[in-house]
Amino acid sequence: MNNSSIETNDGYSYMPSTNQQRVVSSIQIPPSILSLIGSSLIIYNIRKNPKRSPHRRIMLALSVSNTISTLGWILQPFFVPQDALPEPWVYAVGNDASCVMLGAISQFSIISQPLYLGFLSLYFLLTVKFGVKQRDFEAKYERWVHAFILILAVSTAVGGILLGFYRSNVVSPGCWVNPPPSEPEGCSGNDCPERLFALVFGAIPSFASLSVIIVSNLMLYFHVRKTVMEGQKKCINNEKKLADFQSSVTSPPPQPESSTSKTLNDSQHRDESCDDLEIDGSKEYAISNASFCETSVLSDAKGSVLSSSNKQWRRVRQVGHQAFLYVGAYLLTFSWTFAVHYLISLDFQHRQGSGDVLFPLIVLQAIFGGSLGFSLALIFFLPKIRKAFIKYDYEPWWWVLQQVITGEAEKVERFSSVSNVSSVGRSTRQQRGDMSSSRAKKTNSPTGQSKLPPAQVPGAINLDSTERSVRLSIDFMIEEEEEEEESDATDHTDL
Repeated sequence: MNNSSIETNDGYSYMPSTNQQRVVSSIQIPPSILSLIGSSLIIYNIRKNPKRSPHRRIMLALSVSNTISTLGWILQPFFVPQDALPEPWVYAVGNDASCVMLGAISQFSIISQPLYLGFLSLYFLLTVKFGVKQRDFEAKYERWVHAFILILAVSTAVGGILLGFYRSNVVSPGCWVNPPPSEPEGCSGNDCPERLFALVFGAIPSFASLSVIIVSNLMLYFHVRKTVMEGQKKCINNEKKLADFQSSVTSPPPQPESSTSKTLNDSQHRDESCDDLEIDGSKEYAISNASFCETSVLSDAKGSVLSSSNKQWRRVRQVGHQAFLYVGAYLLTFSWTFAVHYLISLDFQHRQGSGDVLFPLIVLQAIFGGSLGFSLALIFFLPKIRKAFIKYDYEPWWWVLQQVITGEAEKVERFSSVSNVSSVGRSTRQQRGDMSSSRAKKTNSPTGQSKLPPAQVPGAINLDSTERSVRLSIDFMIEEEEEEEESDATDHTDL
């Protein structure tokens, strides 16, 4: 490896060779452009779509922050000072003012991006595991956390300017908080104010965010795993109980009847059995319970409860997958920058052969350090793209992508979903009215069959509050939720 070195007051110091500097400066531009495109598409999609939720607002703030960061990342090899010490970068055309600008952008990004990723993980954890309603999350947490992140990012960026801490980086392009090139011998480690500033307002917030992201997603993973296993076990047990219940219900004495009346009686019998699935005498007929009831009983008792809930459990699994993708995006973007700055803080560049370690890290930092926007766009759009390609399989691919990016596919899906929910709600209430009147007539009839008390129904199915909150929160996480006012109108969600 063709490394170069320079002589300083401390002796040897690694500096990338001219060819290495050209490589680093060139390879960081393509992923940065992709990141800008990705962040711009997220911003466009969120602003174009009238749907609002904390998830989308956090993604909007994160994308705006990433856009600012990526613009500074692209300019780093070029806006460093031409007279930078100990040696200027090969493509340097800047001055002290441009270096201060790059340093302020870097400081703003180091605070805002990791904290917003941590905030996004907390949002998933609170809404999915702890069942926090979105309006409560917005009132109690969202506005205050937004204010804290923005104030901290802006104030520390301005503070670095006022304190004069922004200088050229030692072995990588760009500017951030660095001690002067000729520091007195008594200044070393955290005794330097610049390094203390970088530790308190750079390393600590970043590692705190990383810890929050890892812990939150581990808790979310185990919660999702437990919910999936318990839900599948409950569905299997309820499926067996429902089959036993259907076979154990005493049929009316056989009597001649036409095919029409037989069909009607069978339908009424299934309706009563469906109504019996409400335990504890609850009169709340949630859409989630109705989906079980309609697929398992109203369709000649041949539908499987497990099959009808498979879609829900697949969506629960998608929660864990998507959350861990955000963790991966964080590590892929910031790990290399952390490693380089940590080694520089230990004066690792003064060791012989340090270039064999530093240069590969600088290359990885150049490739992935500005790619966060592209990673976020993949995570944000891929579920929508897969769903749109299934729905519009007869359309050209470019048209499908256009519908997803502009949000038109979500509008159509939300309209049809709300229409289906409304029709299901109306038909459900009508069926319940018909079942109540039919049950009253049959109870008063000498040959009528009284229904079993709810507590004795072996196939009773209900969703506890945890499962209901998980299902509802997943809707918002994977961007398939309905508008809050539409949800309130159809009475199938409390968010």
